[in-house]
Amino acid sequence: PATGQEEQRLSHDIQHENYLTYKKSFGEHNLSALAGMQIQQWNFEFSRIQAIAFSSDLVETFNNVAELNTGRTLTNRSAHRLASFYGRLSYNFAGRYLLAGTIRRDGSSRFGLNNRYGNFPSVSAGWRISGEPFWDGLRDVVSDFKVRAGFAVTGNERIGDYDSQFLYGPGFIYNSINGVAPIQLGDVGLGWENTEQFNYGVDLEFLQGRAAVTFDVYRKTTRDLLYEVPLPEETGF
Repeated sequence: PATGQEEQRLSHDIQHENYLTYKKSFGEHNLSALAGMQIQQWNFEFSRIQAIAFSSDLVETFNNVAELNTGRTLTNRSAHRLASFYGRLSYNFAGRYLLAGTIRRDGSSRFGLNNRYGNFPSVSAGWRISGEPFWDGLRDVVSDFKVRAGFAVTGNERIGDYDSQFLYGPGFIYNSINGVAPIQLGDVGLGWENTEQFNYGVDLEFLQGRAAVTFDVYRKTTRDLLYEVPLPEETGF
């Protein structure tokens, strides 16, 4: 018999962002600031129709189906949202002494109701030694020499869209009747994975930019790791 299948996928990503910037110089003092917010939403829809047999192979549309494969005919839909608020402040004196700090607050629909938002700060400092007067005699050879240090916390939310929720699923048969049953335990405390990183670096530039070398040393620590661990089968999940 003639068989056929039709699938449709629709996905879209909507993003909206607003931010303000400010810059000001007072002699050799330079200040800049930024504040903003961003919201983003991902939507995905999927549908599939599969026919075991068509009444005629002359008509290829699904109003000609003699029998549908109900086990393979389905639709589903999922969504994921992020809301972010952030700010940054940076300062430098004569391009030699550099300071910067940022703060972010992010919320994800993937996490439990009690732990959807996380705070992620960062701070950095640098000293351009080659800008000091005592470096004048060396500038033809080492045109730029900067040391820097920084600390930052970043978040990770790369899990399933509904991993924190108590879920039911169809396809469970009771006395020959199709029904639903629990398929996933919920966790209202599931939240952001946090990675802390300390970074120390040196930037060197030689012969007016003809060659450059960068050295970096860092220490990275991840807390509240998002990791899927199998549960004992006695739990039923």
